[in-house]
Amino acid sequence: MFNALGASPWRLTAQFVCESTLAALVAGVAGLLMAWWVAPALGELLNLELADGLFSPARLALLVAAAVALGVATGLYPARIAFVVHCMEALAGRPHDEGAVGRSLRRAMTTLQFVVAFVIGTGACVVLWQNRYVATLPHGIRTEGLLTVDVPDGFSGKSDAANAAFRNALSHEPGVEALAWSFDVPGRDSAVETQSFAQGPASPLVEVNLMRVDKDFFDVYAIPMVAGAPRPVAAESAALPKAEQAVVLDAQATRALGFASPQAAVGGLVLGGGEFMTLGKDPLRVVAVAATIRLENAREAGRAHVFLVSDKPQPTLTLRGPSMEALQQAVARVWPRHFPDNAANPVTVKQAFEQPYDFERRVAQMAAGFSLLALSLSAFGVYALAAFTVRRRTREIVVRKLYGAGSARIAGLVAREFAPLLGAAALAGLPLGGWLALSWLGNFTERSPTALWALPLVLAGLVAMTALSALRHAIAAMHMRPSHVLRE
Repeated sequence: MFNALGASPWRLTAQFVCESTLAALVAGVAGLLMAWWVAPALGELLNLELADGLFSPARLALLVAAAVALGVATGLYPARIAFVVHCMEALAGRPHDEGAVGRSLRRAMTTLQFVVAFVIGTGACVVLWQNRYVATLPHGIRTEGLLTVDVPDGFSGKSDAANAAFRNALSHEPGVEALAWSFDVPGRDSAVETQSFAQGPASPLVEVNLMRVDKDFFDVYAIPMVAGAPRPVAAESAALPKAEQAVVLDAQATRALGFASPQAAVGGLVLGGGEFMTLGKDPLRVVAVAATIRLENAREAGRAHVFLVSDKPQPTLTLRGPSMEALQQAVARVWPRHFPDNAANPVTVKQAFEQPYDFERRVAQMAAGFSLLALSLSAFGVYALAAFTVRRRTREIVVRKLYGAGSARIAGLVAREFAPLLGAAALAGLPLGGWLALSWLGNFTERSPTALWALPLVLAGLVAMTALSALRHAIAAMHMRPSHVLRE
């Protein structure tokens, strides 16, 4: 029409470029506002101040320049198509086709959107399912209803009296049922140290995880005893020589050290606990055998555990009670009286076990948000492509209807536009998504048996999204009246 009115090619180009540039600027402003909205959460995840300088003049100028460049680049192609439109054909109502190159480009972009949405969605689902699986792994200890707090100077032993007084005061607080000392919070990376143990100097060395606890530790954490019972260190027991210390093995350590049975291990001597993975000289008396437990996260293979039993205060105190709120209030009341110069940082045992997976969980949540965004963009692309397909094939559709084609055949005509695109996206996305999922799951020794079900489920969701996005135009095509179309 503008050609018929004498518009020059430059004016046509300017119109398309201005329209696309305006759209790019609006999208840039929307993206900037979205970045400002999500920057605090992303910065907390990455430990960076991402929001600083987000609206600086330099960045705003760069955004405007990028939007203008994108607008010019995307406006030139439709302007080139407009140059070859014949005025007589347009005024006669004969549509001008965009050509094979344009259709191929449009389909390629839609397929790329499908692949991106599929890969991001698959990754988010695999990570979330794996994290949910490892969160439910049995550890053989109680993790609910336990609150831990690190006492000041708990490693050196110089503040044992103050730490013991703190524990004694907490034991009289309402809501505190039991307390126990331990070297650290079970489940935390620093909770155990790897040592070499053996039944004797000539026996093979076995790597175990050693943890220092008191005799109440097993009751507070509900660790069942297979044989024997935890008791104090040798220095506080007349039944054991002064040089010996009491240890509790778990069932896996009993087998690894070569004892015939848990009952046979009780009362036996082992060597271990030396510095720099040496065997150690002082004998350790086995006073009890506990059931097999797992304090390692799902990325590590389970190891044997040995507990060095001592009544001396340790760096971490665990409180057990029916109410977590009551335990936190008890710590808040007692702590300032004993450690006024230090801040209490209570941590639940459940949090300690979940902490190794916290980063992946937050990344997966963000990936889930990005996958929804990618799916939304794909839905818009499908909607536009379906509208273009129906408009371009309007006369073909009505001719088919005149020759008896039913609604199912017309819907199939629209569906055939997207089936190859979904097939190509599946061929590209399934291997890529599966490889990324297996690579990430390879970091774990315990893997969710259903994690890879995310691949077919996300693909099914992509197919459903495509069908819903194209549904409106498919229905419009099915209800087209040949008489109205042919009159035009």
